[in-house]
Amino acid sequence: MSCSSISLCLPTLNRSLEVLSLLSLISNFHEMPDEIIICDQSDEPLVIPSDLLLNLPPVIYQHLEFRSLTRARNACIAIASSEIYCFLDDDSEPSAEYFKTLRSVFLFLQPDAIFGSVSEINSSRLHKRHNLNSRIPLYDQYRLFDTCSVKSQYPVGLLKGGNFALSAAAYRSTGPFDEHFIGVAHREETDYAFRLINRGFLIAYWPSLNIVHLDVKTGGCRPSQQGSESEAFCRLYFAFKHFDNLSFSSLLNETKGAISALVQSHGRTQIIRVVICFVRLIWSAYVQSRSRTLLSNTG
Repeated sequence: MSCSSISLCLPTLNRSLEVLSLLSLISNFHEMPDEIIICDQSDEPLVIPSDLLLNLPPVIYQHLEFRSLTRARNACIAIASSEIYCFLDDDSEPSAEYFKTLRSVFLFLQPDAIFGSVSEINSSRLHKRHNLNSRIPLYDQYRLFDTCSVKSQYPVGLLKGGNFALSAAAYRSTGPFDEHFIGVAHREETDYAFRLINRGFLIAYWPSLNIVHLDVKTGGCRPSQQGSESEAFCRLYFAFKHFDNLSFSSLLNETKGAISALVQSHGRTQIIRVVICFVRLIWSAYVQSRSRTLLSNTG
């Protein structure tokens, strides 16, 4: 395929209606991706109507036995044959010119990775996102920004997991998404952005690459409930993995976030349980982050 060929990668979990709606929307686009890869972790396999398939580029479907967002991302790319890997949320609606814009940006700007804007259908989430910078400090070396507050289009130091793309060449050099980010997979896309930057790759932000996030409450590769042991682990694992490159305030933020997640998960009255769980997770995150760095050099 050409240097502007696009594989649309859709990891999904128990959102068959949303995936079919997304495919139907894309089938009416003037420009579509060159192939669509669905890695489905749902309880039951997805059935795509034959008449819908006739109006789409080749659709490659794989039903996975495991449930892991990062493993599903890697499974999509293992199948992909294009030079651009595009990831969208399974409960999203890309703009009509999305894939035309994506091709144009990669052809003329030639970034190694790019992320677009997200319009939240849920007004409370939109308000929360606009105020993100007041709660999360900037990461000194890597310039971590929220989508709504990025000033320059190129380069930046972030990927937004529900709306981003990267070149096959950058992925081959950087390696697979880190499958230690389990459950809610908190910070998995930020981890990948850091790894791209460590290897000298450039990330662009392009606002016209817009999707509407439908914020469906059921299903989804990233569990929606806030406050869980997996969120706490991911925060601690991320902090240990990038310890040398994060500011003190950023490390403190991740630690406080992990504790808050455990308190939400176990309850404010279960202090001893929270402390025991925190100690267990912090040791597990430390060991896994060190072994990951030493054995595979993906940090």
